[in-house]
Amino acid sequence: MGIFGLCVLSWNVNAAGFNAQTEQKVPSAVVASVFLAMTSIALALVLYWASVTTGENIAKQSSYQRILTDLDSLQAQGEIASNALIISPAVGIPIEWSNPLILNFPRIHYFQMEWLTSSPIYTEVLHDYGVQSLPSGIYQKDNIYLMTRKSLIPSVVQSIKDNEGIDVKAELIYSPDNENVALYRLIPQK
Repeated sequence: MGIFGLCVLSWNVNAAGFNAQTEQKVPSAVVASVFLAMTSIALALVLYWASVTTGENIAKQSSYQRILTDLDSLQAQGEIASNALIISPAVGIPIEWSNPLILNFPRIHYFQMEWLTSSPIYTEVLHDYGVQSLPSGIYQKDNIYLMTRKSLIPSVVQSIKDNEGIDVKAELIYSPDNENVALYRLIPQK
């Protein structure tokens, strides 16, 4: 074997023994370090997004409160019926902007036409207002209003004309500042 074989072989054996011990310790230390680093990064991201969301929500809470105050004022002035029902097919009163710690719903009855549309309670409330079906109930009753995105109104008017054969005019009643929604009364045209 000679000196070369003795040095190289003994070095490989020592290196193999050293690597075997190191390999057993490195993975657990690496795994723990990586887990700790990933947990720290995830926690930092969660806290960052919570901070951003909280800031946005606080800013939007004042807008939500202004919309509720404006609707109450319109009702007090007689612009909106005292027994009003506001129906929203998409994006009406942004209830998600309310303060989550304070129950502050609109005083005016308000329904969004999302998953609740097929519920018995939804149908019961519509019947309480004398509405048999939508959208005909919106233009047949003076106390039923539509609150939705401004861009949807031409489509709603055209849909009523195409499906029910009725020409309606969308009368703008209220549009919150800096918001893309508005409150309308649909009036049948003769």
